[in-house]
Amino acid sequence: MLAVLDIAANAEHQPVSRKDIAARQQLPNDYVEQILVRLRRGNVVSSTRGPHGGYRLARPASEITALDVLEAVEERIEPATCVGDMAASCSRSGSCASHVLWEELTSKVSEYLRSVTLEMLLERRRVLESGERPLTFA
Repeated sequence: MLAVLDIAANAEHQPVSRKDIAARQQLPNDYVEQILVRLRRGNVVSSTRGPHGGYRLARPASEITALDVLEAVEERIEPATCVGDMAASCSRSGSCASHVLWEELTSKVSEYLRSVTLEMLLERRRVLESGERPLTFA
């Protein structure tokens, strides 16, 4: 999330380089590269090659959700292996009371992450940096 927020905050007039993102966020350059490849494949960011190249958001920050980012970098939000893509491999999914709990929790988490946009996260960052009282998203 740090890399995409850095792009959202800094790529208004020109693309942001991977090296600059890594330096500002204090992350290893190779790690940032891996994340950016996934974000580009997930249509969260776009890239431009060349001396003035770098990364920008592929869509406005108001249209990119936290869920979009997590799905692009292939982060699982399911709290148990019997939910989501792995549900078919669970032999107890039809008779397990906790399975329903995990499915409902996953649904709520997805709903929440879908409701939070990069624009909202940037606003929260601005508020936190100004020393104002933090806002809640929901």
